[in-house]
Amino acid sequence: MTKHCFFFIACIIFSGVLLAQGKVFKNRSSMQLKGGANFSNISISENGSVDKANTLSSFHLGVMVDLPLASILSFQGGLLYTGKGSKVEFGKPGDAVYVQGTSGPMYIEMPLQLVAKIPIVIGKIFVGAGPYGAIGITGKNKLTIQSGGATTYSNKNIAFSGDSTVTPSIYGFGRLKRLDFGLNALAGIEISRFIFTANYGMGFADIKEGNINNDNDNNKYRVLSFSVGLKL
Repeated sequence: MTKHCFFFIACIIFSGVLLAQGKVFKNRSSMQLKGGANFSNISISENGSVDKANTLSSFHLGVMVDLPLASILSFQGGLLYTGKGSKVEFGKPGDAVYVQGTSGPMYIEMPLQLVAKIPIVIGKIFVGAGPYGAIGITGKNKLTIQSGGATTYSNKNIAFSGDSTVTPSIYGFGRLKRLDFGLNALAGIEISRFIFTANYGMGFADIKEGNINNDNDNNKYRVLSFSVGLKL
């Protein structure tokens, strides 16, 4: 748990630095509330491909700070409460055993990104990219199991590495690694105080507990999100 404490401490320190910088550059910096929809999946092959039928809908909510570095370039960072995961399915309806469910972990994520903004008539369009780090804090594994003519349902807390009180599910992704990291690419438009963003997050961490091979792109998050931000 020590590394998780360090991560939270880093988040608190980083947030404090952003707030302090926002006060120093109050005439140029801005803070925004941000929220929207996630469409997440987990790669199923070494080359990073996903099963589109397994995409899971979720949400994100948080705060971002924008610090201008030049006339068209800004540094952005923040903290988001965000959902990841995917649907799972084993067999087909009518088989002797059929399992359908969702694995929906929730993370505290810290995105850091450079953003280029180009003025247009109604506002600014922007593109950007940067790394993120995230720590899993909660979530549910929901399963429907059909076997021998009977149907059973399960709704259990997701087990993360370090959890000793949660039994991993025998289906889906079992116990997940708590830490995730990767790269975000984003684009959008600013109109007055409103910010509309499309973001694609590509995970680099193999999130299945027990796996030690990060050389390929299997078992890694892929998250497409759409958000609306409001400048404060």
